[in-house]
Amino acid sequence: MIEILADTSALVSLEIKHLINLASKHIHFSISEGIREELQDIAEFDDVHGRSARDVLKLVQSRIITVQSMPAREEHEDSR
Repeated sequence: MIEILADTSALVSLEIKHLINLASKHIHFSISEGIREELQDIAEFDDVHGRSARDVLKLVQSRIITVQSMPAREEHEDSR
């Protein structure tokens, strides 16, 4: 099975087209806690994106999409 670390817009777009359940038969989707928080923020809206975010969050609750702990990435200053 393919594993993908998905971002907010990709998940919302896939869910708008009702493709996550179909894709999840071949792809394991993971998200970070930050992505889950973004989905929760979007879910507050009463539009197609809000509904899609709520549907994605249901997939997180049912563990079709998993939340992974992601280490913070160090920012490097440009040494020039």
